This record gives sequence, structure tokens and C-alpha cells, in this order.
Amino acid sequence: MESGKDRDLPEYTEYGIAFDLGSTTLAAYLCTPFAKKESDAGGTAGTGEMQDTRGIPDAGGSPDAGRNLTAAPELLPEGVLLAISRVNPQIAFGPDILSRVTYASRGAKEKKALSDILGDAVVSMTAELLSVYGVGIGEIPPDTAGALSGPDSGKASPPPGILSRILLVGNPVILGSVQDYPFEKTVREHFPKNTPFTLSDSFRAEFLPGIGNYVGADALAASYALEEKREGRTLLLIDIGTNAEIVLLRDDGNLATSVAAGPAMEGGNISCGMRGEPGAIDKMSLTELVNGDFDLRFHTIDEATPKGVCGSGLLSLLQHLLETGAIDNTGYLCDRQAALASGCPYRIAGRIEIDNTGYSGRNNARYFRLTDLVRISQEDIRELLLSISALRSGTELLLRMAGLTASELDGIRLAGAFGSCITVESALALGILPPIPAGKIRQCGNLAGSGAVRILLRKLSGEEVTDVINLRKSILTVQLANRPEFQELFYHYMTLPSRDRAE
Repeated sequence: MESGKDRDLPEYTEYGIAFDLGSTTLAAYLCTPFAKKESDAGGTAGTGEMQDTRGIPDAGGSPDAGRNLTAAPELLPEGVLLAISRVNPQIAFGPDILSRVTYASRGAKEKKALSDILGDAVVSMTAELLSVYGVGIGEIPPDTAGALSGPDSGKASPPPGILSRILLVGNPVILGSVQDYPFEKTVREHFPKNTPFTLSDSFRAEFLPGIGNYVGADALAASYALEEKREGRTLLLIDIGTNAEIVLLRDDGNLATSVAAGPAMEGGNISCGMRGEPGAIDKMSLTELVNGDFDLRFHTIDEATPKGVCGSGLLSLLQHLLETGAIDNTGYLCDRQAALASGCPYRIAGRIEIDNTGYSGRNNARYFRLTDLVRISQEDIRELLLSISALRSGTELLLRMAGLTASELDGIRLAGAFGSCITVESALALGILPPIPAGKIRQCGNLAGSGAVRILLRKLSGEEVTDVINLRKSILTVQLANRPEFQELFYHYMTLPSRDRAE
């Protein structure tokens, strides 16, 4: 199919849109159960354990672009015609779930503001998807016009089609913030008249139920995407984000929990942190110099001038600081002499400086310089350690409750935008993940979106989805706040793996 708004509607009859409403990124998928497999047309429809949705912009890649249309239909899950994504506009009210809860608790006005901004985004994304086929809902935002335009291919009149439902999945707080938004009424009011593409008389906006407190419908959808092909294996699903969700899937009973990992691993609350936009340092490596010394080499998104460091870059930096001896396993940033004494390469030790300008919030504070404008402070490192420890502690407690060790896992599946951006090497070296062979770890992209699509396609086909409800009932949620051992684990994992293990 050609990209752009001149694309013709395929000859299918019933359509739906699946939404994955993440705390950072919103993703939407225009689906029909009658879509041909790309493999039938010589494409490469995915098979196997799950669809890898990393080809969908933002859905499984950087959690940081604004809005985009996929340009590679062959990478989409079967039954998906188009996928788009954008930043969750609720981020204006707080970088993470808890800060938005605090904002909403101020009163009805604030709660409605959260609801309206997200509900309006869903309706706008619906318009964006349909406008590719020359069908619009209300006004298309001016800044999306370029993404929706394309070569004039002589658009034919689209055949009749019916939009019958939208399915929304997400964290309980995210979904709860829009439970009262009048989706059906708003879409009906703005749906264009006298077009071949019509809105079903029975059009519905549905919310997939969550698993438990702070373990949402997104975790259920992701678990469903895995469960279809799990085949008796014991798998640990981790969706890394500001509110990280962890699900243990096994034959002897499923467990789930969530941890407030905070925004640090996505660049939030970090002095040099930023989203994965052009200019963000997203990965680093050690490079040997001609004199035999070593230094850090970094890569920026779009190879633009460095402006800051996004989450994957921060973890890559932390890994190399640990491996070279610039920090110890408590995260303490050594002074130059101590770093050199520990074997830190001279050039890297030379990047450790003292701030007398107030950049880090106080004078005489030590920091690590990447460029003249991009540097990481001791406070930044501590923010990262807090996030790492929260995530690892939740994982370990879940394994303990199941009577399992990491070696007994058949695999770890990393879901979500950030889980697809970090390197497995960094995640193991920093102790973010339990120590298992790297070959058992798979980065799966937007599993929640993939699961939501599968559930929606079955509903559009008139199938029962009792297996989804049964899966939800089989998952026991664990409240970490009620477990004193969580605090013990949290303190323990504030210490990084020893340097020799990180190497």
C-alpha cells in the first residue's frame, strides 16, 4: 500500500481501532479481521511466539517521538492496516502515574482536565488513522498534515466500510482517568456524513479490564500475546516504565505486580535527561585511542548535536562508568585520583570534574562531563539507582513468592517502548534483570498493543474471548507495599553488581 492520505480502503467491511494508552506513549492500530496476510501477497507476516511490533513507530521503539505513521506495512501484525503513535498529552500534568494521581486528587476540575486531554487525543488519533483513506473526523491538527500527505496517486472512491468499535487498554489510572469521557458521543458528533465509510449504529468504545491495582489492562493484553504461544514455559514479562508491570506466567499459577520505578530510566528527573528526540545521546561505547588509552564514544539520535541523554543512553553510560571504575558499586562517583587508582582510563577519569557554577544545584559538586553542555551528577546517578532497585526488587519478590530462582525461568520478555530501547547487556550488567543467559531474554516491542489487536480482531470476527477473561482470573496480584521483604530487597539492590560481574 502507498503511504499518504491517497491510500484506498481495502475491500473489507468491518473495522475497529485498538488503543494502547501508555503513561508515556499512545499507540493506535486500525484493524480488520478480513485483512489478508502480508505473506499471501509476498510479504513477511510474522509468525511464532508473538508478533514483534518494533516496526510500529513508538509502539515498540523510542518512547519519544511525537506522532507518526508507519511506513512499513509488512512489519505490522496480521490484521493491522495502519499504526500511529504520539506522546501521551497527560504528561503535561506529571511525568509519571503517581504525579498525575496527585494532580487529579486536587478536585473535579483537575480530574476533568486529565480526562479531556486524553479523550481528545484518542478521538484525534481516530481521525488521523481514517484520514489516510480520505475520511476525517473533525479537523486534522495542522502539524499532522505533512505526515498524512503523499504523492497524488489518483485516489479511487473507497468501498463501503463500517467502524464498529474501539478497544482501549492501559494502566488502571490511565483508563480510570477517561472512564467518564464520552467517546461514543464525541466520535458520533464529528463523524463525517455522506461518506462510503460509515459509523456502525452499534458503535462501541470498550475498556479492557485490568488485572489489579496498578497492574492494568495493558499488562493483561501483553500477557495474552505471550500466553497464546507459551506452551508450558515459565516466562517473566517485564514492561519497563514509570509504573513498571511484572507478570510471571507459568502452569502452576500466574503472579503479577507493579512498581513505581519513576521516570529516571526514561530521562525524567535527570539534569541532562531528555526524551529520545534528535540530539539525545542514546548509546555509548568504549573506544581505544592511538596512545592505548580509552575514552567514551557516544551516538545521538539522527546524529544531531548532543543536547542531553535519553534513558537508554543513561543506562549505557552507567554501565561504562561502573566497568571502568569511575563509579563504585554503590554508585559513588569517584574523584579523579581515586578513579585512576582503581584502573579507570586516564581520558575517562579526566571527565570527572567539580562544578563551581551551580549547574548541579550546589557548588563543589562532582559530575561526569560528556560535552560542555551535557553532564551527569551524583544526584542523577542516585535517581537511576532508585529506579533500578525498585524494578529489580519487584522482580525478585515475585520469584520468591513463586518459589523460583532466576535459573528456573525459561525466558524473560521485555515489553514496552523503553524495554525495546535498552540493551540486554546494560540491563544485565547493572542488575536491572536477574542473572540469566542473554539468549533467554527477548525484547518484544509493544506486546500490549499486539495483544489488544488480537483481542479486537476476535471481537470483530464475532468470537468469544473467554480465554482472555480466564487468563485475567488466573493472575494473582501482589501488593508490594504490604510486604516488608520488599524494603529489604530494595535496600540490597541499591548496590550495583560488583565491577568484575559488570565486566
